[in-house]
Amino acid sequence: MTTRRSHKYFVNISHGLQLASNAQFDEMLDMANKEREKENKKLLYAENIAEIRKRTNNPLIT
Repeated sequence: MTTRRSHKYFVNISHGLQLASNAQFDEMLDMANKEREKENKKLLYAENIAEIRKRTNNPLIT
């Protein structure tokens, strides 16, 4: 009976650690997605500026 309890305790601890690591992974994934969104916005802005420069022939637009 002791082994069952200790095994059950170990399984619960392992499950708790797995949940913590999943939460950390989700947090890291969320941060990476936010960074990707920032980079995409920068690229889109640069593309829009390049298009405006091309249409207006004004290199001073930044």
